[in-house]
Amino acid sequence: MFFLTTGEIKSEELYGYVRFVGKVREYQKAGLNLETAITRALNDCINEEILADFLKAHSSEVINMLTAEWDINVAKKVWWEEAREEKNLETVIRMKNKGFADDVIADVTELPIERIREIHS
Repeated sequence: MFFLTTGEIKSEELYGYVRFVGKVREYQKAGLNLETAITRALNDCINEEILADFLKAHSSEVINMLTAEWDINVAKKVWWEEAREEKNLETVIRMKNKGFADDVIADVTELPIERIREIHS
């Protein structure tokens, strides 16, 4: 394991992250599976007051995020949905600028009318 001081890293959060990741790697090298290594590193960091507030509030999200398998098909679906949403927002703005009624815009973009009303041109 490597040791760093906060003087070597200017951001306390970055220092905490480096320490957390270092602990995970250390536990994996010792033979623990990824989820157990993350959980143990998380508990160690909380006990050592490293990112403690964040880790206490978001421990399950941290574990889920770091143990989730990346799936290209899921990623493509998310990218497609984000691109579609962006295109819809651009369409809403153009239609609002041309004076189309919110209900017509909702019909064309298939967005909820409440969402249309939130978007300002």
